[in-house]
Amino acid sequence: MSKLNDAKEVVQPRLRDALERLQPRMAGLTKVQLLAINLDPLAAVAVARGALPGLLALRPRLAGAFTEFDVTNLDFLELYALALIQAETIHRGIVAKPQTLAALTSEALELRSQLIVDAKILVQRGLIPAMRLSKLKGPNGSRNTACDLLTLAALLRDCWSSIANRTATRMTDLERAEALGDDLISAIALRDQSTAKAVESADRRQRAYTLFVSAYDELRRAVVFLRWYEGDADVIAPSLYAKRKARRAKQVRVEDADNASPSPNSYNNSTPNTKDTNNSSVEDKGTDTVLH
Repeated sequence: MSKLNDAKEVVQPRLRDALERLQPRMAGLTKVQLLAINLDPLAAVAVARGALPGLLALRPRLAGAFTEFDVTNLDFLELYALALIQAETIHRGIVAKPQTLAALTSEALELRSQLIVDAKILVQRGLIPAMRLSKLKGPNGSRNTACDLLTLAALLRDCWSSIANRTATRMTDLERAEALGDDLISAIALRDQSTAKAVESADRRQRAYTLFVSAYDELRRAVVFLRWYEGDADVIAPSLYAKRKARRAKQVRVEDADNASPSPNSYNNSTPNTKDTNNSSVEDKGTDTVLH
């Protein structure tokens, strides 16, 4: 067995076990305690895990320097990180937009339109009752589209002996409509189940995120105090928000450049040169006059 496969077998159970082990702590968090997820969880975990060796080296000093510091914030940090990775991965998998439903709906709408055109022609010829078409729900929504396909297929199949040679619709179209309507209803059911699972996974992710970020923030505060005179706290325990702040600062600098006042050379040549007037000499000395 390759080392890569060995690594997968080790890592995946660690992630799952970490999340399961922390379920009681996560469940104990109140709604008020939950933090808003304003960071990429996986990027934040990468920062904290990179800092973990340096933090562990400081454990004796952290445990001895503060009577009220909870050293389990450090002891559990790796566990919190693994649990958050698992919770984030599960959530991303659940909320990923299913392509199956969209593809089925697109095909169903096209087939529905085709069958309706043929059915209306048959109604005009008096071959099928118009009342049956009045029961169609319309093309708005996948569920309505599925119901209409099944209704049209049943209607045309009931009248097939009279219309078989008088319509462009074929029996294979009816069979496809029935299968497509059934597949579409099944896909809708799966989507509804996924929605409920997404709510559950989002709550689990937020709780794992809260445990992880809260622990790391507490560690950063302790390290800042402990290494105040050395000034290397940000090296030992980098801020989880550092990259976001850097991007924001860069954006502000760009905006400042865009909004900067034009240089004197950019003014129109017709603008009076006030330095050549008597009033300008007063303005130039205005500050000195006030100061004296």
